[in-house]
Amino acid sequence: MKKFMYATLVAMFVFTSVTAQENGKNVIKIEPFGALLGSYSMSYERVVSAKSSVQVDANYGNINLFGLRINTLGIGAGYRYYFSKAKSVPEGFFVSPTLSLSSLSLYMDATPTNKITTGIFEGGVVAGYQWIFNSGLQLDLYVGPGYSSVTNVTVQDQEMQDYIGKLSGFGPKLGFSIGYCF
Repeated sequence: MKKFMYATLVAMFVFTSVTAQENGKNVIKIEPFGALLGSYSMSYERVVSAKSSVQVDANYGNINLFGLRINTLGIGAGYRYYFSKAKSVPEGFFVSPTLSLSSLSLYMDATPTNKITTGIFEGGVVAGYQWIFNSGLQLDLYVGPGYSSVTNVTVQDQEMQDYIGKLSGFGPKLGFSIGYCF
C-alpha cells in the first residue's frame, strides 16, 4: 500500500507540468505522517464555487502498537469555505465541517479471541490553511474539535470492555497533507 501511495504522488507531479495563473479546480492529496504508522489516507478536493470546495476521503489502516493491533477502513466528506480574498480557491484559510464513517477492529495481543469490532461515526469542524505552489504542489494543515460515536460494538472478550469507553467522545482533529492541484 505504501508503494501505491508514493507512486500516486509521483504520478501527480510527472503527468502534468502546466503552471497556471489561477489554481486548478482539483486536488489529490495524501497524509504522509499516518503512513509512518501504517494508516493510509487519500483525499480528492473539487472546487464548486468561487469560495468553496467539497472533499471526499478514503482511508485504510493496519497499525500495531504495544500489543494492540488496529485495523480500519473508512470514508469521509467535507465542505470547505475559503475566506481569502487575495487567493483563488482552493488556496488560503478555510473552515470545514467534516463527517466520516469507519469500521474498526481492535485485537489485543494479536489474538482473534480478544477482539472488538465496531463502526465509528465522526463529525467535526476544522480550520486550516492550504498552500498551492506554481508547480501545483499542495500543502494543507488543519486543526479543530471532533466527536466520535461508537456503534454496533461486538466484544469477544470481557477484558476488551475497558477499551470501548475510550473510543467515544470529543477529541482533536488535526492533519497535514501533501498533494497536487490540477
